[in-house]
Amino acid sequence: MTLLGLILLSIGGGDLLRVLLPRRAGSLLRIVLLAGFSLVVLVAGGIRCSVPAWGILLGLVAAAFWFCTVRIGPPLPPHRLIRTPRVQAVLVIGFLLITAAAVLLAQLSGSAAAAAAHHTLGGLPLQTAVLGAGVAAFLGVSSNGLVRAALRQDGSHPWEQAASNAHQLKGGRWIGPLERITLTGLLVAGAYPVAAGLIAAKGIVRFPEIQADQANGNKAEYFLVGSFVSWTLAILAAGLLMAAQ
Repeated sequence: MTLLGLILLSIGGGDLLRVLLPRRAGSLLRIVLLAGFSLVVLVAGGIRCSVPAWGILLGLVAAAFWFCTVRIGPPLPPHRLIRTPRVQAVLVIGFLLITAAAVLLAQLSGSAAAAAAHHTLGGLPLQTAVLGAGVAAFLGVSSNGLVRAALRQDGSHPWEQAASNAHQLKGGRWIGPLERITLTGLLVAGAYPVAAGLIAAKGIVRFPEIQADQANGNKAEYFLVGSFVSWTLAILAAGLLMAAQ
């Protein structure tokens, strides 16, 4: 779980860098910063948490697969070569397999788990602290990329286009991460009625907008798909955190 937390932290932090960098920044600068950030997080964190060298290497490969597959902000050069859905699907499956293999082998080796059991960070077990930081980072910009990928049809969809034409506020890109982080925290804390109320409140708030789109029906579909992907990510994150406790 410690290695998984480091992988998620490197991906989440890297995606945040991709968003914060000005659009005029060149692709080479973006690649160098992403590679440097991942190296610092995985190597320094891996040494601190006694992660085996091969685990750190697999983590770097998994992060590279993610950055090449999921588009966050301006596209990197590899994106031009993987526009086809089949190639993207292969890369996503590769990312999941590499991450799962790295975490499983690290757990079987026992070195990272033993180090996490005897060290604390801010009063929390090291494994829980690292995994919590990684989950929080991933539920931000990175999870937004997954939700958009689930909604994307031929690179865009009418609802996003209509929103951009209307010059609406861009707070939606932050509402999603806040919703996922809040829902994850509520599930970990066992506040299931509050979590259910949060989900119900979202449906109530969006109902008038969905009802006004009865002619096309697109908004209901996008709301359901996007919400279920977002909630699934929050539930998985909560499950990981509860398993690490």
